[in-house]
Amino acid sequence: MTKQTSEIFVTVDAVVFGLGANDVLLLLIQRKNEPFKGQWALPGGFVEKHEDLQTAAKRELEEETGLKVDSMEQLHAFGKPGRDPRDRMISVAYAATVQLAETTINAADDAAGTKWFNINQLPTLAFDHSEVIQMAIANLKPSNNLTFTHVKETCLYVTDLARTRAFYEGKIGLECIGEVPNRHIFFRAGSSVLLCFIAEATKNDQSLPPHFGYGQQHFAFECKKEDYQSWRNKLVNAGITIIQDVEWPRGGRSFYFHDPDLNLAEIVEPGIWDS
Repeated sequence: MTKQTSEIFVTVDAVVFGLGANDVLLLLIQRKNEPFKGQWALPGGFVEKHEDLQTAAKRELEEETGLKVDSMEQLHAFGKPGRDPRDRMISVAYAATVQLAETTINAADDAAGTKWFNINQLPTLAFDHSEVIQMAIANLKPSNNLTFTHVKETCLYVTDLARTRAFYEGKIGLECIGEVPNRHIFFRAGSSVLLCFIAEATKNDQSLPPHFGYGQQHFAFECKKEDYQSWRNKLVNAGITIIQDVEWPRGGRSFYFHDPDLNLAEIVEPGIWDS
């Protein structure tokens, strides 16, 4: 049997996005050599014999632009015949994102120049790099189908943590999962968390955006349909006044009550907002 050999070369391309205050830019190099001498292209080049693909992409990026990145994500392999006039080339593209304010670039090696371009104002590109960039931009932009699963946290502002704990843990039965004296107390409600803060204590927080506000809030717990009446009975037996019962026109029931800080709480049956 005749042994078949194939002359196929492997290259890498680096798609690097720079995040500015208001724009997303793309790093390109101006080619020093043929083919496409003088045209703009992605930084990249040949993979060395004993070199990992991502290592090659990082090396070519640094050699041609002076930019070092810690990590890159493999985007796609591009291998249409004729994409490179020199020979049969397959290129593996890698993508990275950097903060523009933290970068310095300098053209070297096979690059006659290097420059950041607005992704909406790109020049004519060498090879099939416009296709590579279009795919990278599509991956960069958020999907139009993103949805939330539920509200993970609800925040209340209270005046007395001991009184709040006695109400939500002692009367309602929520699990206390964290407390910092004179600052906050947290309760678990299913897969969500109820955060109760002393407003003034978080006003000058340095580690996170301040969690503070004033006035009565509204929120709702959802329970299983078969547990709805039992929840109502539990609150009545605990001495909590039910303010109002509602049967909603679209289906489902709920009832309202106040906590010690006069926040308006509600317990609802499933499905009220589902359609």
